Amino acid sequence: MIEPFEDFRKALSSVRYASLQESSSEVKPDNDSFDEMREFLVSRYDGVDVRHSFVEPGGEVVDCVPVEQQVALRDGSDVPEPPDPPAELAGGDHDDPGPGESRPIPPPLSPESYDEHGNQRWCPPGTVPVLRHTLERLANDHSTLDEFLIGPKAAGNPRRHAAAKQDTPNLGGASDVNTWTPNLIPPQLLSSASQQWYSTGIQPFATFQSVECGWRAGIIDAPANVVHDSAPRLFVFYTRDDYKAGQSFYNDYNPAGGFAYTPGTAHVLHGALTTSTFGGQQWHVRMGFTLTQGRWWFHASGVWVGSYPASLFSNGTLGSGANTASFGGETTAGFGVFPTMGSGRFPNEGFGKAAYQRLIGVNNTAGIPVAAQLVPGQVSPACYNVSIASSADSAWGSHIFFGGPGGLSCP
Repeated sequence: MIEPFEDFRKALSSVRYASLQESSSEVKPDNDSFDEMREFLVSRYDGVDVRHSFVEPGGEVVDCVPVEQQVALRDGSDVPEPPDPPAELAGGDHDDPGPGESRPIPPPLSPESYDEHGNQRWCPPGTVPVLRHTLERLANDHSTLDEFLIGPKAAGNPRRHAAAKQDTPNLGGASDVNTWTPNLIPPQLLSSASQQWYSTGIQPFATFQSVECGWRAGIIDAPANVVHDSAPRLFVFYTRDDYKAGQSFYNDYNPAGGFAYTPGTAHVLHGALTTSTFGGQQWHVRMGFTLTQGRWWFHASGVWVGSYPASLFSNGTLGSGANTASFGGETTAGFGVFPTMGSGRFPNEGFGKAAYQRLIGVNNTAGIPVAAQLVPGQVSPACYNVSIASSADSAWGSHIFFGGPGGLSCP
């Protein structure tokens, strides 16, 4: 059964570093960092009146929190009014077939879905889904609180990419993101992602900023009751200053606010997604960001999941628009060994074997989605690569295949 939220919250204040060390050999932080983690969680759940809880398909507990009690709106900010549904990218001619058939994943949260305890996987009106984080999990998976907040983007974590990009003024974009379960071997290999970046681009004397979304599988993000979790899990991320700690946050983790959920969403951040089968059924989730109404709005499966206020980027230019849109994969490594990206196969193996993003669109400065005109971005060809293509098939349009097996160093 799910631990009642009130019992969970009360227990947070009573857990002590010494007692946790006695019960687990995996504790990573020192005593001061542990206290910082505890205070973060105590503050995160202080005054929260949970209406309903359930277990999402990947095994995480999700609490339904009144929309105004989520961290981003506790300063008294108004609940953001969502814009019209995400605009669709104009399609092409079905008579020109694309590489293959892919299906949209079933929304993980639905009034018709129930967890193994009989709980409805859906939040009541006026509430939003918020993933429950335990102190044991933070302490077993992270050495510091900042390491949790910024995740694999943390300074010192080497990263490699296989991405395509378009350098153009834009207000976001979208793509169908193919889902896979990468091969991650603990404890050395940290994370593998398929994602989108909307950024200022690299400009002289300009602050680098970005909003990012996609799925990520990672050892450091494994649930406490799972020894090894390679499930693709939904994420958003932003940096307002070049991936620096205190300026960069995953999901809704910013203790001072940031990402605000929209009621009625069919997704929870860090929730697991249905995964594709090598040589078999291919799944995708359409997602992206749109800058409108003074906020960067994130959508998945055709509904708004939530948004960041554009004012977060007042120290740079992303508050009024991006200059580069990128699509592809990112990995982080431990001890110089990089994990598989996507399916673990190079793009030349094609549909059903290599990972892809398709129907890639970029929102122009009028907010109208247009087919992306992509060129290769960052790659590590010995370990990962990307191929760019276009099809008149309305299900594929501008698309990429990308990924690879990883390996040592990955220059």
